[in-house]
Amino acid sequence: MGTSTSQQETAPLVSVPLPATIYGAGKLVGRLGPDWTIGALTAVTAANTATVDMNGVRFNALAAPSTLFNVLRLKRDLGGAGHVGLIGTGTTPFEGSQTYLADPANPANQICPSGASTPLGDHCFHSAYVGGLDARWRSPSAEYVVAGAFIESYIRGGPTVPLPEPDGTLIGPGARAPGGWLRVAKEGGKHLLFSAEYTGAGRQLQYNDVGFMPRQNVQTLKASLGWRTLDPGTFTFDTTSALEVSDNRNLSGLDLGQLYELNTRLRLRNFSSVFLALDVAPARFDDREVGTGAALERAGYLGARLELASDPRRQLFATLANQTQVIGGGIYATAVQASFIIHALRQMDIELLPQVTWANGEYRYTHLTPVTDPMTAGDDDYVFGKLTAKSVSATLRATYTFTPQLTLQAYGQAFLASGHYGELKQQALPTTPPSGTTVTLRTLDGATAFTPTPAGSNPADFQDAAINVNVVFRWEYRLGSTLYLVYTHSQIPTVPGVPTGTVMPPATLSTQAFGHGESSDVFLLKFSYWWAS
Repeated sequence: MGTSTSQQETAPLVSVPLPATIYGAGKLVGRLGPDWTIGALTAVTAANTATVDMNGVRFNALAAPSTLFNVLRLKRDLGGAGHVGLIGTGTTPFEGSQTYLADPANPANQICPSGASTPLGDHCFHSAYVGGLDARWRSPSAEYVVAGAFIESYIRGGPTVPLPEPDGTLIGPGARAPGGWLRVAKEGGKHLLFSAEYTGAGRQLQYNDVGFMPRQNVQTLKASLGWRTLDPGTFTFDTTSALEVSDNRNLSGLDLGQLYELNTRLRLRNFSSVFLALDVAPARFDDREVGTGAALERAGYLGARLELASDPRRQLFATLANQTQVIGGGIYATAVQASFIIHALRQMDIELLPQVTWANGEYRYTHLTPVTDPMTAGDDDYVFGKLTAKSVSATLRATYTFTPQLTLQAYGQAFLASGHYGELKQQALPTTPPSGTTVTLRTLDGATAFTPTPAGSNPADFQDAAINVNVVFRWEYRLGSTLYLVYTHSQIPTVPGVPTGTVMPPATLSTQAFGHGESSDVFLLKFSYWWAS
């Protein structure tokens, strides 16, 4: 992968890292005159460690150093027509004189928690900064809107490592990249609606230190053309139908997928609603599947979506949604999700969201350790298999309002998933990112079969199970000033695997997986005070 493998990284966890202790945090929100608003947040967290076991020796490995987080947001309103805004974020670690394990392959180097091998004394964590500008304009009629944003990230210090969702791109000191999006749309009025949107993210754009970034190294074009009726009909209050098209490519021009969708939404006279959609997606590539930049071909599919919702004014409000993709050759994927919101009492709401997913038969990378290929220098054999994945989850939310100033909220989620890989194949790929290699489905069909040792074992199979709970007590002790008491129980989802060489049946859903442990419990007290001049 371009860096040495960390002993800390590969050693099994004895205990998972607990949520970082917050030494202190402050937040400021308000207005700077009639047109300007400001939001600022600063927090300092303690260092975080995890206990690992390496060859029977247990020790504490640093997961994250003490860190300072800063966020600043400024926005100027443009009357009723929109706004312009600025945002800046910064993450600064305080690594100090932390000692790391020596690299056995190079005694002059150390092994960082990320797995990178760096010279002794170098920092293992980076500082990260992001700056951005955004704007939105809406026409006086509120029918037309233009919005956009531009950002840039900068990384200072630390080793050179792959991204968390790797496509072969490496992030190191001095890495910087831009990103942005622009959208033009007519989203109001009768009858014609349209939109056009572009989103771009540079190869080394990275703002996950303070924020969430789905991926970098991408360009996306989206367009839609729709027709809306606002006059009530025999069965409907209004309808909206649209043709939507999208195209995704990375910055090398690799096809990451197109989608063509025809959809319609009906709001019925009994206040229920129906949504129908038909999707067509040609074959495309996934350049983050393997992690070296090698891209795996994913087959095209025909898909359909159906969403039903009852009258939200009733004591019981229910929704049902299904999305199914048919790939052919017995390969398919489907997901069913429902929700039930019960207004049990005037002061109490209960919401239940069950979900089931099932995918069968697509080739996916197994994440098994690549097998050294003696025939081709610089190449290793990576193992792929046809994945059957299943998941079941249920989420429960409940809110009880004692008074408008005093509420109690509870949240619980149980999640269970499994994956079984069949028809394992091995394919030679370059080991050093970015490889830029593409792996087609035809290539895998003709590839050499991979036989685990011992035969009949399933080393690539996985199980995930977790139960997570949040309870929040909220008290607005004076107008605009609030106190929160929070309890959180979180469980690491990955169930420990079986010992190497053990023959086990294929992984499947099992409630016994909930007992694998590795959880944390946190109590948090937070208060805010509002003052105004």
